[in-house]
Amino acid sequence: MKILVAYSDEIGREKIGQALGFLGGHQTHIVQDMKTGLEMYKKNEFDAVVAGDMYGVNGFEFAKKIREYENLAGKKSYILVICRNAFEPDFTDDLSVANDFFAGPIAVREVLKKINSLGEL
Repeated sequence: MKILVAYSDEIGREKIGQALGFLGGHQTHIVQDMKTGLEMYKKNEFDAVVAGDMYGVNGFEFAKKIREYENLAGKKSYILVICRNAFEPDFTDDLSVANDFFAGPIAVREVLKKINSLGEL
């Protein structure tokens, strides 16, 4: 599977990227901001996107931009959004753009379970 991890938090990015790498069988690409993430998404065929807070936007905003592109390109990827805390998402976020989301501190193993379950679909 080809996975895009879009996250500005360096520790979170590294933990998710390393964990996916240790599992094997996943090709992981990591970005820090929405512009780079969208450019990379448009140039590659990703099976899944793990999106958290990036510089200036949250994972739901990034997911919305991906869905807009997918609607034009006829693509569809699995999107998992990670929110910083339990108070997100708020009423302005469009939750329908993500397949799943986690709010609050999340263990990397939960992200891995979700990504690994995609192979069972």
